[in-house]
Amino acid sequence: MQRFQFGLDKVLKFKERREWLAQIRQKQKAAAVQAAQAVEGELQDQLNLTCLRLQEKLGKPQDATMWMAVYAQSVRLEQALQSAKQKVEVASQELDEAAALRKQAAIEVEMLLSLRQKKWQEYRGDCQKAAQAQLDDMGLQRWIAAKAASIDAADLEGKQT
Repeated sequence: MQRFQFGLDKVLKFKERREWLAQIRQKQKAAAVQAAQAVEGELQDQLNLTCLRLQEKLGKPQDATMWMAVYAQSVRLEQALQSAKQKVEVASQELDEAAALRKQAAIEVEMLLSLRQKKWQEYRGDCQKAAQAQLDDMGLQRWIAAKAASIDAADLEGKQT
């Protein structure tokens, strides 16, 4: 019997490669989410620090330029924080999409591996059936040869008596 060959081996290799690439993309997107969250956290900390400094100066006489500078800084930080939050949302959506693509690729690979295993089991069953048929045929041939030999021996004995 010929060697086992899975006709979809090239497809399986391609799908496994695609799953590997999807896994890498998912890790990259997860890193992008973490980076965006880190930037958002930094900006939030800076804004909180600015607010604390501003609270400390409340009730104390300050010149207008200092108040304008603190106000402008807090506005810039708030805008940067909103932008960072938006980047976190976008990165999270991209991560979700990458995870869905990886999941789909993994399902496809798993289906092909399952099919390959099923075909392998069928091949092994066919090999076992072929081997059993060959053994049965050899046993039958030996039995026929032994029967023929015993008939020939009986004929020889009958002729000698």
